[in-house]
Amino acid sequence: MSHMRAAPDPAAFLKRREDRQPLGEVPKPEQVANAFICYLSAEREGITGTNLPVDGGLTSGFEFRNLNMLGADTHHGGKG
Repeated sequence: MSHMRAAPDPAAFLKRREDRQPLGEVPKPEQVANAFICYLSAEREGITGTNLPVDGGLTSGFEFRNLNMLGADTHHGGKG
């Protein structure tokens, strides 16, 4: 989170990040850790060859290459 602390206005930067999150907050380290604990447990049997984004729904909420993220200053790649 050093990039947040380095922002000219860290509170505004965090607010902008939270506003983009479908769940309304940036995932906490404990939430990310819990996902990995699940993957390490016996209950994960049958789950193979998949990625598990633990991002509070952020990546499911936008088209990476074609749409500008809400609040982003520049458009990176794609057409649209």
